[in-house]
Amino acid sequence: MDNPKIKPALIGGIAFGVISALPYLSVLNALCCALFIGAGVLATYLYFKEQPPSAKRPYGDGALVGLLAGVFCGIAGTLTGAVLAALGVGADQAAQALAQLDASGVELPDWMRGMMGGDGMAPSMFAFLLVLNVVLAGIFATIGGLVGVAIFHQRDETAED
Repeated sequence: MDNPKIKPALIGGIAFGVISALPYLSVLNALCCALFIGAGVLATYLYFKEQPPSAKRPYGDGALVGLLAGVFCGIAGTLTGAVLAALGVGADQAAQALAQLDASGVELPDWMRGMMGGDGMAPSMFAFLLVLNVVLAGIFATIGGLVGVAIFHQRDETAED
């Protein structure tokens, strides 16, 4: 890996991607996509930790590291979710969601019901979730990368306040 941004992005993205797919812990993403933002913050921290102390901390680097972490986070989260669905973890959630929609009088098109599948995760649902997770995680992890730069930047000691 020639690019020093890849390794921190992989670590932050995969760690938070797996966490975001776990039952109960995934609820943290309901709080302003906190786990996706966390992936960007962690990746930025790891990236700047490897830089010399005198190195500048441009926001563009934080945004790029965060974006990469978000892509890895979305992929890892979707793959983990698919494995958990194949193992039957959370299988009742889709059935409960459909039952609640039916009880509320909401009619879903047949193609959407088919995406929710029976056993495991339907391929169309996997593709939909992969795109959705990569886009959302990419956006929010980029924000996390910017937040990480703001948190972990080195103040210029010679600057006057």
